[in-house]
Amino acid sequence: MLEPLPYTIPAGQVYVTGTPTDAIDYYATYDELDDENNHTVISGSETFVPVSYHHRWVYAKQSDLERA
Repeated sequence: MLEPLPYTIPAGQVYVTGTPTDAIDYYATYDELDDENNHTVISGSETFVPVSYHHRWVYAKQSDLERA
């Protein structure tokens, strides 16, 4: 689950990033039948980038970042 950061990343700073990924959401129900049709994958239109910040990985919108 993605949630907004409780802090802001200062402008002009440089951080290590990972591989950008498209936004997705996965919904599944458990029914003991192992039915392949019991799940849904929803693809979003935004791309997120993992950023190493304060000893943890956080995800930021690619559109909010500038390449150094």
